[in-house]
Amino acid sequence: MPGESTSQPDLIMKSKQPIPVLTTGLILLTLLATASAQSVPKPAPTIHPAIGFSTVGGVVPTDPATDPATGLPISPTTATYPQWVDSRWNDPDIILTNVIYDNRPLSEVAQDLRARFHDTFNIILPMPVDGKDWACDTPIKLQLKNVGAMDVFNAMNLMFENDQTPLRWELTSWGRPLVQLRVLPTATPKPEPAPPPLPAETQRQVIFVGNLLGDETSGGLTMAQIVKTISDIWPTDFGDVNKVISFHKEAQLLVLNGTRPQLDFIQQTLLALGRKVDLARPKNNDLKRP
Repeated sequence: MPGESTSQPDLIMKSKQPIPVLTTGLILLTLLATASAQSVPKPAPTIHPAIGFSTVGGVVPTDPATDPATGLPISPTTATYPQWVDSRWNDPDIILTNVIYDNRPLSEVAQDLRARFHDTFNIILPMPVDGKDWACDTPIKLQLKNVGAMDVFNAMNLMFENDQTPLRWELTSWGRPLVQLRVLPTATPKPEPAPPPLPAETQRQVIFVGNLLGDETSGGLTMAQIVKTISDIWPTDFGDVNKVISFHKEAQLLVLNGTRPQLDFIQQTLLALGRKVDLARPKNNDLKRP
């Protein structure tokens, strides 16, 4: 039609004009994304304080043959067996579906396990010591399912520990698997403090001392001299003498209130004073002299 015809080259040129604009936009977006990704810093390697080498992002690489805490190799014995199981122990290839012991003596449990595991291991029980028979006097109460030999003995060890029973199964092998029950040493209990001694029982006693009294010419003693003599030689571990002895001058009496050793000491002193007075008093022949 007149005025509407357009040459083919002109159409091609018009259709290609938007293409450079789109391509430029895509290139700019790509450059911006690349620059944004490069602007984010990567996490710097960190040094793990326990093992001493760098780790990415703080993650410690694990190695099944090394301890992640120390970085040292783990020996097969440490990784496989607990302390009470020797590395030479070979667990029997037998699984017990039900293990139920309701307060059965340990000796019977050992005999039953030996039979149920087809005598694949020997069992040694301790001999009675000081009247204590651990094998017969220790009850076992367990309920287990689908367990091997090591599982059963481990459960009993946990029971011993929980009940504070000084026993432990130990598994080893001397040509043939061996299970031994050991009696662990227990701490010697501290002796209970001795109760305080009861106060000594006191007794009252009244002693006549008139035979010891007199003046110097007669060789006698005054009441004050008798009390002073007892006080001067009174043992210090006997306490206060004034709480034990008192006197009545007119009645010529000593009134005592003390323990048996205190009273005996006073009586022995009075006997000694009586001999002294007898020796000091003049004899009858002396009195007849002019």
